[in-house]
Amino acid sequence: MMAGTSKGREVRRYFIDCEKRLKQLFEEQKKVQKNHVLSLIIQGKADPWVKRFDDDFFDEAYRITGWKRTSKGHPPCMGGFINEVVYDRLPEGTSERLRQVNPKNSKGQRSRKHHQHLTSGLGVPLLATQKAATIAVMRLSPNNNPKCFKKNMLRACGNSIQLELIDFDFSDPSA
Repeated sequence: MMAGTSKGREVRRYFIDCEKRLKQLFEEQKKVQKNHVLSLIIQGKADPWVKRFDDDFFDEAYRITGWKRTSKGHPPCMGGFINEVVYDRLPEGTSERLRQVNPKNSKGQRSRKHHQHLTSGLGVPLLATQKAATIAVMRLSPNNNPKCFKKNMLRACGNSIQLELIDFDFSDPSA
């Protein structure tokens, strides 16, 4: 056995260094792959505005949240709602990258809509898929009950970051 010898310590140090280097390479590769995926979803330049969120989406959103619809535009909280139920459920890092390419101005507003920075090849279809899933869950959720809607979204679509603990009784079919 070489465990207690200087040669043994040298071999051990070598394997520890190899393991550390492999971990670094793995993390670098993971970062490169993530950036590649995000580059397929998000573009730096904004496309012209096209209506991507239909009235059906907003009708359901107002119904489940209990918010009052305004005659012009939507309240600022609607942007947060859309970020939470649509953009945050796209591949990891998408929301962060969208905030980087579409920063807020001095008034705290974005000059473009996030969807204007999605690529037509992958970004827009991913948005459409997530939006359709969200609308389906909204339709199954009761009026004026955003908490139930969030539970339903978690069950249907999952969530990479669970911000609140949900006490859910799987034996209760009405939940």
